[in-house]
Amino acid sequence: MESAAPFWTMRLADGWRAEQRGDHVAVLNANPGTLLRLTAFHPATTGLTARQWVEMAASVHPPKGRPLVEVRCGDFSGYRTEFGSLGGSDPPGDDDRWLRGWMLECDGLPLDVTYTCPLSAAGRDDADVRAMLETLRLVRSPASTLE
Repeated sequence: MESAAPFWTMRLADGWRAEQRGDHVAVLNANPGTLLRLTAFHPATTGLTARQWVEMAASVHPPKGRPLVEVRCGDFSGYRTEFGSLGGSDPPGDDDRWLRGWMLECDGLPLDVTYTCPLSAAGRDDADVRAMLETLRLVRSPASTLE
């Protein structure tokens, strides 16, 4: 099965489904609290080129001690970070989250990708998420200019 948005496509892993939700596509599986969110936007709305947006978005993570790794996801390239976020409950509980974020671009299209799940389930969906992101393709239209 494949998910498609106006500017990109991605093959879904078995057991996952995609839903268009306003400004983004939500990719979900049967596990509660799990979400892979993909948001593309026109770079003119940021006042930056897609590459400038990727660099700016990535720059906030190292000062916070978060890892930043260069990545390629299908046609897209950029950076990935990951970290745990404690929700503040005592003792730690269901509001503690694992977040992995990708700041990507391809031919002038910025793509913000975020995977979240309960902190206790970190790593559970890594193989599926990696496999799906490897199939990300830019939909090229002769009439579209993104920069």
